[in-house]
Amino acid sequence: MNFFYEMIIGMFVIAFDAEYIIIENLRIDIVSDVIGCVLVIHALMKMRDWSPCFNKSIKMCVFYAIAIVVQRLIAYPEFTREYEYVVLGIATIFYINMVYNIMDGLFVKNKTEGIEEQNGNIKASSVTLCMIAGISCLAYIIGLDEVFAQYDMAGGEVVVQTICNILFYLATAFFAITLMQNKHELEIISKLDN
Repeated sequence: MNFFYEMIIGMFVIAFDAEYIIIENLRIDIVSDVIGCVLVIHALMKMRDWSPCFNKSIKMCVFYAIAIVVQRLIAYPEFTREYEYVVLGIATIFYINMVYNIMDGLFVKNKTEGIEEQNGNIKASSVTLCMIAGISCLAYIIGLDEVFAQYDMAGGEVVVQTICNILFYLATAFFAITLMQNKHELEIISKLDN
């Protein structure tokens, strides 16, 4: 069940916002997003026998990876911000669907194994992660720089976006903790079966 570790590492790599790290004209944010998605997809491939929901998660993760790479590429100054925001919104929808399908897949596996008491924790962490992802997306899309400029508080958008990034990372940690709890319960069940 080491694939749980792969998924957790992948989720943290996706959550890490490396937007401003550029080395030799290579944008690290694109590389980190792709690596995170590959790790999550690899873990989900090993879990897809448990439930068809994991197949949906794989599709959503692939769509998310494509959308987020496109969003990062059009974030250059030649394009207007509206295109970037539309693609970011689409990527966020794919991310939320991916997390939701992971939650559903774990519900099915837990029900099959008879450890349904974990489902409440999984649901709480999944909903929290999805809500924070949506709020973070909205914080970027609504144009906080213009809102703060109206009130002579230029630069305030950076603080709000940083807080959203921190909350997103903490929500990912909460999701990772519940995944580890679920992994532990599944290992106990598999040892009892053997």
